[in-house]
Amino acid sequence: MIEPLNGISITIIAAAATVAFVAVLAACLLARRLATTRRALHLEAEQSSQAQRQHLESRRRLQLLLDHMPDGVLAFGADGLIEWINPAARSIFHCSVADAVGHAAAALIPAIDTLLPDQPAAAPQGMAPAQVPRLSTRGRRRDGTEFPLEIALVWLRTDGPRAGMCVCRDITDAQRVDRIKSDFVSMVSHELRTPLTSLRGSLALLTDGTVDGLPVDALRLLRLASNNAERLVVLVNDILDYEKLRAGAMKVDIEPVDLEETARCAVESLEGMALPARVQFALVGDREGIQVLADPARLVQVLTNLLSNAIKFSPPLGTVRVRLANAGERARLTVTDDGPGVPAEFVPRLFRPFEQANDPHRGKRGGSGLGLAISYGLIEMMHGAIGVSPPIPGRGAEFWIELPLNTARPSTFGDLV
Repeated sequence: MIEPLNGISITIIAAAATVAFVAVLAACLLARRLATTRRALHLEAEQSSQAQRQHLESRRRLQLLLDHMPDGVLAFGADGLIEWINPAARSIFHCSVADAVGHAAAALIPAIDTLLPDQPAAAPQGMAPAQVPRLSTRGRRRDGTEFPLEIALVWLRTDGPRAGMCVCRDITDAQRVDRIKSDFVSMVSHELRTPLTSLRGSLALLTDGTVDGLPVDALRLLRLASNNAERLVVLVNDILDYEKLRAGAMKVDIEPVDLEETARCAVESLEGMALPARVQFALVGDREGIQVLADPARLVQVLTNLLSNAIKFSPPLGTVRVRLANAGERARLTVTDDGPGVPAEFVPRLFRPFEQANDPHRGKRGGSGLGLAISYGLIEMMHGAIGVSPPIPGRGAEFWIELPLNTARPSTFGDLV
């Protein structure tokens, strides 16, 4: 016969049941947490594997890009030793991987140590900074021959030590083509100048009344031919001057120049152009006592270009104002017209060769598109500056020139012999 449970036994059984329930509940929670952790680890492993695959794919694409780049690329460490070189660079320097890797970059680019910037570039995530300048230097092939080379150099610093990278291009052919083109243009221009000068002189004699009895229609055609011959002479002279500037063969003779007298000379030389266009000149500002250091003939050439442009873009009955002023240690000459002004989007291209702005009302004007580029080069050679003021709608164009003042004072004792 079973004895009835007493109070203590019931309590013990209840406690044991509670403990068993808690144990089962804890086991369920632990199993659930383990399953969650297992899923998280699996997901993390998949993401890591995917990231690794993406990294390897990126490296593969980068390798393909560098291997097929037309420009040469080589990387080197802080010690200057080449660590990697692409096929284009090996072709440029006529070397193999074994000839380059582990050897000094200076063996291929002798001046690389002097051309490299001192500090590493700030390159987040290992990316090269923008606007790396391209430099001209000399490269050296494996057989010792040197050739013209254009390079872009940068130091990079990531998590490890800094590393250098060089992108290079053999410009031997480009220089040869440029030289042939320059020689051809110069030769053609010189050959054109002599017959054009003779033609212009002969037409001028016919149109100024030297020959009597010419029919009115013939005289009109001769004047048309004379004007076009004059335009051709200006064009040929512009091409020759521009080629001289490019080749570094342009010479300027710096001497003290009276700025007001030079401006007046340029204005008087263009009276024949201003009169038919019904445009007048106004010379204002500090008109006397301003002496600058410049080449008088080249300064007149620059002023003539600015003034003729102002006449072209001025409306009938407009005024071209020439203002002279002191600007600290420089003199400033400003040419302002009453035309439509320079379009704001065109200002960055204004002093580039063969660039011409359009008049919104009358379209493109005649000219070679070299005048402002030549003027920029000449003023730069005279240690001055040239530019255009920010466009203001309805105010016309305002070009300015700044030249160093002649600060030398004449000796009170005169010249000593």
